[in-house]
Amino acid sequence: MTSTTHPTPLQLPEPQEVLLSKMERVDQNVRHLHPLLDLLNTPEDGKESLGDRLANILLGVKDALERNSTEMAELKEVVRSLISDLEQEVAEITNRTRRMEQQVAQICKVLNVKLD
Repeated sequence: MTSTTHPTPLQLPEPQEVLLSKMERVDQNVRHLHPLLDLLNTPEDGKESLGDRLANILLGVKDALERNSTEMAELKEVVRSLISDLEQEVAEITNRTRRMEQQVAQICKVLNVKLD
């Protein structure tokens, strides 16, 4: 009898890990807003330094958004890969099931047993 190797099951993160990761990202995004709040609460006297500070804050927010966009693109690629792997697994299981059904039908035919 031949033994077939079964692929290892897909390891998905626990729901609490996903939630914690999302909460950490939200916390990080909120921290990026803290300098802007500080700027609004205690503006300096000179307009030039206020403008410089605001520009630096906006550049920081822009960088954070670009990092988030990159991360989202990477996550989308991971999800696409997982979906492709799952589709292959489903196709393999479907094929195995069909072969098993054919084998059962042949065995029943040999044994002269009718299937309902």
